[in-house]
Amino acid sequence: MERKIIPLFPKWWPWVALAFVHWIFVRKGHTLSKQQLQHERIHLQQQADLWYVGFFLIYILEFLLRLFCNDLNWMRAYRRISFEQEAYALENIVWEELETFRHDNYWLAFLRHDLSFYLRTQWWPYAGMLLLLVYISLDQFSRHSRPDPQVATLISKMNEPVVADTVDLLQLHEAYEMNELRANKEYAGRQIFVWGLVDRVSQTVDQQGLVELINDRARAYAYFPPEEKARLIELEKYKPIGVTCRCDGRLLWVVQLKDCRITAW
Repeated sequence: MERKIIPLFPKWWPWVALAFVHWIFVRKGHTLSKQQLQHERIHLQQQADLWYVGFFLIYILEFLLRLFCNDLNWMRAYRRISFEQEAYALENIVWEELETFRHDNYWLAFLRHDLSFYLRTQWWPYAGMLLLLVYISLDQFSRHSRPDPQVATLISKMNEPVVADTVDLLQLHEAYEMNELRANKEYAGRQIFVWGLVDRVSQTVDQQGLVELINDRARAYAYFPPEEKARLIELEKYKPIGVTCRCDGRLLWVVQLKDCRITAW
């Protein structure tokens, strides 16, 4: 395997060498021994086997998991990374024999020993991650089908009856993300009632009140006529409010709501 050894790290650097893509970066003034050179060459081969990006993603993820499972002892976590275990185990084998050995046995040995042992002894972090992913997926799928308790609370505090259609702010945002022309056909020009959390209250150049509403990953700009400023002064950051507005499409990736008035707070 062709490689280029580059003195890069200062003398106080804690690691002797670092293999990266096609290069081996070493500490200045240090000469690699045969075992150290072999160790880094194995890492270069591992990176090539996993198309480089895959190697670094798996390496970092496994290091973090090992660190968590080994009481935050970073040296113990480092030595137990599967890539490092292989490199230390094979650093004394002649390179020509090593290439044949890894080509014939590496993945089979990993599946038989490393993976099965890891799943038997440290399965619970993976189970926790899997349960978290399942929960997030189910939560996203059911978001639009379940009633929002904040909406129900706001509606119960209505200061005036709502004659507009109630539209969830996240639903409105995602409609414009999916197809802006279709969303304009469905919502533009309509009077709608939306609720959200106050993120910022300001004023435009033409003296209109401006409230930035947020809800989960959605955001909208609600513009109020000057006569509504007395109500806007009382708003506080992250306070939930319900507004009735005319949807005016989207500008610079943010839904615009015009001629708004606060109907619930």
